[in-house]
Amino acid sequence: MRLFVALVPPEEAVEHLAEHLEPRVAAGPDLRWTDPHQWHVTLAFLGEVAEWRLDDLESGLGAVASRYAAPTLSVAGAGAFPNPYAARVLWAGVEPATSTAPTAPEAPEAPAAPAAPGRSGMSDEWRDRFERFDRAERAELGEPTEPGRPADLAELAAAVRGAANAVGATPDGTRFHPHVTLARFDQPTEATRWIRAIDPYRGPAWTATDLEVVASHLGEGRGRRPRYERVARLPMGRPPRG
Repeated sequence: MRLFVALVPPEEAVEHLAEHLEPRVAAGPDLRWTDPHQWHVTLAFLGEVAEWRLDDLESGLGAVASRYAAPTLSVAGAGAFPNPYAARVLWAGVEPATSTAPTAPEAPEAPAAPAAPGRSGMSDEWRDRFERFDRAERAELGEPTEPGRPADLAELAAAVRGAANAVGATPDGTRFHPHVTLARFDQPTEATRWIRAIDPYRGPAWTATDLEVVASHLGEGRGRRPRYERVARLPMGRPPRG
């Protein structure tokens, strides 16, 4: 079966975005707008996966989900794939909700402690490089970086890909850009006017409480579109059952 792993926004976030898009949908009948009830943030597309791999896949992804606290996200901004001037897909971006939230005043900076031997003696630049490399490498292996920390979406996607690879469910492609697909064009189209219309949108914050494994049944949905079927729901930040 064709599978993907995704975060699914709750009904409130879906309705808010759908209401914002309603006049734009009416103005763009030539676009193939996606069904709001199918909106999701794909972390990894796995393509065809044999059913006998599902138990191992669910176990591996459950372990990944348990390592991270549920991230709080919002839908914001817009763009197009592969580019705005020959677009085939129109999308809305997804980002941490805190990135647009007011920040609390910073506490007074504490006096610097003497540098200890080892890694803490690195310059700030090299420490930052090392820690970013370490996080990315461990995520690719499906290992925790800071258990219980809210998931960085790129890191979470890398961990999902690593867990899928480990059980032979090889993900498709390597690029990750968190988004919700809004519409598709039948042919390459200059889409800058659509991006300008949607880009100012900033949706309400929502918490992605689960990783979802979803089967895509091509041509079985309304208007010969795919029909989605949830195969597994894996809670974020809680150890797998059993």
